Amino acid sequence: MPQRWNLAPEERAQMMQIQDRLIELFVDRDELASGGDHHRADELQVEIDELMRQLDDIKSSADAAAISLDPSRVPAAPD
Repeated sequence: MPQRWNLAPEERAQMMQIQDRLIELFVDRDELASGGDHHRADELQVEIDELMRQLDDIKSSADAAAISLDPSRVPAAPD
């Protein structure tokens, strides 16, 4: 089951914008790599990595906010 994040409308909008841009970048990167322009494809990969980090930051922030509101949501420690 996919995890759901309790996001503010601004955060949801930001995530959607990032996801839309990621789709564009993945397509462009694959086209460039297929065409042999590996240098430019690598440059796009750097941008992809940064956007993925931003998505993770938004999700982590939402998780931290949810835990602060409901401490029972803290993950159990591994055995």
